[in-house]
Amino acid sequence: MMRGALLPLLAAFTALGGCLGGGGETGAGIGGLVEGQSGSFSAFAVVTPDPDWKAQWSEASRDRTPSFSATDRLGPGETATILVFFSGAGLVDGAFEVLCDIRAEDPGEEVRVTGPVPCATHRPRGALTDIYLTGMLVHLEWEAEDAGGTSRMAIGVTDASTGVRVPLFVEVAYLEESGG
Repeated sequence: MMRGALLPLLAAFTALGGCLGGGGETGAGIGGLVEGQSGSFSAFAVVTPDPDWKAQWSEASRDRTPSFSATDRLGPGETATILVFFSGAGLVDGAFEVLCDIRAEDPGEEVRVTGPVPCATHRPRGALTDIYLTGMLVHLEWEAEDAGGTSRMAIGVTDASTGVRVPLFVEVAYLEESGG
């Protein structure tokens, strides 16, 4: 079994779809939520244990904002997905060109590096300041027989139109017993 399996998944944004109107409040550094900004370009990541996050996102609109649970710890047998969002990216030929990269270190495992790779290359469905979901998804899974530890991920979200990169640092603790 893989210890603290960390599986970066690059999914097509069009399969996930949608955007949220800007202006919502978020907190920096709150358990399971990390945000960063450079000028008008911002990015944030949410570590959600919600198995229905995709349905919540697909039903989102300016009038109906999804409410994702957030966590920074997993117990044996628990899973979570890191969702990476952006706002304020410029356009290249009328479409976003956002790149994502990740450097991940699991407890007792080697460091893995992916990217930078395109993670949002679609036309905006709303204002540039709306919140858009990238195709960079990270699935976290903790097997019951694995020992505890911490996964550390450095995620970069880059607006290719300007070259601006926003770094996000996510840590998830794997507990040897359930119940956080």
